[in-house]
Amino acid sequence: MMTSKLERDNASRRKRMSDPSYRIKVNSTERKRLEDPIKRARKQETNNNYYQNLKINNPDQYEKRLAKTRLNGLKQRRQERINTIKHYGGRCFCCNESEIMFLGMDHINGGGNKHRKEIKGKNIYRWLRMNDYPDGFRVACHNCNMAIGFYGKCPHKREDTKKPQVS
Repeated sequence: MMTSKLERDNASRRKRMSDPSYRIKVNSTERKRLEDPIKRARKQETNNNYYQNLKINNPDQYEKRLAKTRLNGLKQRRQERINTIKHYGGRCFCCNESEIMFLGMDHINGGGNKHRKEIKGKNIYRWLRMNDYPDGFRVACHNCNMAIGFYGKCPHKREDTKKPQVS
């Protein structure tokens, strides 16, 4: 049985793509290619045209793809948050809370608002990963983090035992 050149090429391509080292090489090549601003702009323009045409010609498929993209982005951001919190210890430095839903990142020396403006509102967890998890950050539960921000110290660390009452 004779196979066509197209079938042989496809089989060869499938074999190459199944090799993880080849995929890494392809991804790094693609990354380098997109470092060129002209090529990046051309790719962005092509993508924009594709999605504009899809939105006009097939709105149902466009909405499905948009929903899937948003869901994947949400999953990716949540996983990045979990990984960053685990990297910094996974527990509040003050009260040892470990429920991931209650935890966030705290700037040890303050300055979170200034830092947020410097990174222009980008995801702090992604920024920490991209900057190789720098020192100066710690995990804090939202209660401890807000108390430190408002009052200068957490109620868990107060010397006196009398707690202020709300009247």
